[in-house]
Amino acid sequence: MPDHRTRRIPVWIVAVFLAAVIAADLWTGGGRIKREYWEGAVPGALFLLLSFGTRGAVGEGDGLCILACGMCTGLYEMIPILTGALWLSVLVGAAGLLTGFSKEKREIAFIPLLAAASTLQLIQTHLPASVLGA
Repeated sequence: MPDHRTRRIPVWIVAVFLAAVIAADLWTGGGRIKREYWEGAVPGALFLLLSFGTRGAVGEGDGLCILACGMCTGLYEMIPILTGALWLSVLVGAAGLLTGFSKEKREIAFIPLLAAASTLQLIQTHLPASVLGA
């Protein structure tokens, strides 16, 4: 299981998740598998390349999770999610600097910020405007 202390994400969890997404799409006859899945995988693939290029400065698990999320949502929903997660990481980093928590070089866990941004995108996209007060 993913562990906050070791900061490791087993690859098999992401693989099972992706297989379930593809199987569900095939079962329901959605037909998105050919194009939208692979378009949505592009940001995750870029993060994986960045992870390998920076020798782990960007987490490989982050890239795998972004790849999995992108294959579920598609590229055009993944871009605002990823942008929101990056902005949340800026806010968390700034808060750490202002409070003195980040005097040493510390890592910011990106996956919880990705989950928060996904939730915010889901709320914004799928709740009726009357509920949001617009």
